[in-house]
Amino acid sequence: MALTDNMFADTLLALLKKEMTSEVFSAGSSSSRNEPQAPLLEELTSERLHVTEYLNHQSNPAFSLARCRVPQGITTEKHRLTVAEWYVVESGQGLMFLGDSEIQVNAGDTVQIPVGTPQNITNDGHEDLVFFSVCMPRFEWETYQSLE
Repeated sequence: MALTDNMFADTLLALLKKEMTSEVFSAGSSSSRNEPQAPLLEELTSERLHVTEYLNHQSNPAFSLARCRVPQGITTEKHRLTVAEWYVVESGQGLMFLGDSEIQVNAGDTVQIPVGTPQNITNDGHEDLVFFSVCMPRFEWETYQSLE
């Protein structure tokens, strides 16, 4: 449950900081890479955060990848998942509630969230808190349980 500093996080951040298009990150698409793709959309979820799904398709059930944005002063819904999850913080800062622990997170940090661990995060900074969420296997709403 502690912060981890590993090659996985460094590699993921490096890839994501490159030019990202839905063409590059379209999973399970039957179209050619040369055909135009629908733009990626950010959606406000019931968790009180904004999510852009980069990879989450039934054709690749091994994992999912989403960019999450928490506005200043917002605390996300307390919940747990039936899948493993990692947060890779791109920018901003926050206070992560993970089980019985509180962890301050900042840009460049990675947090491993074990299956079934109660969690939420508060943006206690002066800008949006932005992180990538990697779930293994992939996130589906059936894996989510609200604790509020």
